[in-house]
Amino acid sequence: MSQGNSLKKEIDRLMNLKEDSTGEILRTHEIYIRHRKGEKGLRAVEKEMAALGYHLTCEELEKYQWYPVQMNTLFLVPSKKIFNWDKDEMWQWGSWAAKMHFLTKMMIKYFTSKELLAKSANRNWRKYYTQGELIFAFEEKKGTVEVKDFIIYPGHLDYLAGYLYQIASLVMPPERLELEPLRTDKLDCHFLV
Repeated sequence: MSQGNSLKKEIDRLMNLKEDSTGEILRTHEIYIRHRKGEKGLRAVEKEMAALGYHLTCEELEKYQWYPVQMNTLFLVPSKKIFNWDKDEMWQWGSWAAKMHFLTKMMIKYFTSKELLAKSANRNWRKYYTQGELIFAFEEKKGTVEVKDFIIYPGHLDYLAGYLYQIASLVMPPERLELEPLRTDKLDCHFLV
């Protein structure tokens, strides 16, 4: 089976799930691709999405509308393939998205401690996703971040690691912060901070 057919089959399977995310997340992906690869790059990703059977033009995205969460995968996986992006680039994309995302701006404004971040992370997650949990648990010098009950496509993992690192850096000194995956399966992702 070719890589294109395999990707199509996996995307089709993911699209049957009942999870949703806001258009704001997809808009963030659009902005990053446009920033890194220009309008031509963004059109190439849209073309690849259409080739997979999911026609979406970024102009149609509504910031506060709910979309199937799998649309994240439709941005991440084709972009990685088209632009030959490695794990580091995907990590940088996630980190950049966290800096730009409204959720992070809210955390910067209101959460100045590990305790407040841990207490409020899942409540804020629910503003953007209908499925899954985001759990931050901090101890004196270490902690864990868990994304539970949320489908994580392998191409999404490096992006998510960058995103979570950036959020954790709001309450921990970045020079002492390392994020390493402890365990990953289809529904849960655990990181040691």
